[in-house]
Amino acid sequence: MDSDYQQKLDGWLKGDEVAKSFVLTLFSCLHTCDDLTDGDINVPIEQVHRAFWKMLIELPRNPFYAKHFTLLNGALQVAFLNWEIANKLEVSEEANAKAVAFVLRDSYADLVTLCAWILGGEEWARQVGYESRLDAAREGITSYAHNLTGEHRRTTLTGGS
Repeated sequence: MDSDYQQKLDGWLKGDEVAKSFVLTLFSCLHTCDDLTDGDINVPIEQVHRAFWKMLIELPRNPFYAKHFTLLNGALQVAFLNWEIANKLEVSEEANAKAVAFVLRDSYADLVTLCAWILGGEEWARQVGYESRLDAAREGITSYAHNLTGEHRRTTLTGGS
């Protein structure tokens, strides 16, 4: 995550470093998973190992995640399902599939909104949700659709023999 996003996240999460660590760790893992799935860039094996470490060791030990596990894990489950659905929609020939995928693929932004709700209540969550959703979609649908042409999805990660 670039420093601009980290600064926004710090504000959205009211400076709570543990909540920020949860979000940044999670998003780092999700981006690695997405890069592996899209096949549009080379992902160093060390980055894959680091993502697994974060998922298996760091995330479960994060105090914010542990304290609010039921809420956050349920939202994460839906975000991951939406990401998988978006991946399917991205290769679909249905008329509005890519437009729906553009919105669904950023469902992880809901986790920022939920963290904001935990830290600041309903009104704060609405404001953060508005801002973080716009930020997640800043690429724009035209650029997004164009970038899909550079993806090389496969059903396996290695060729093998």
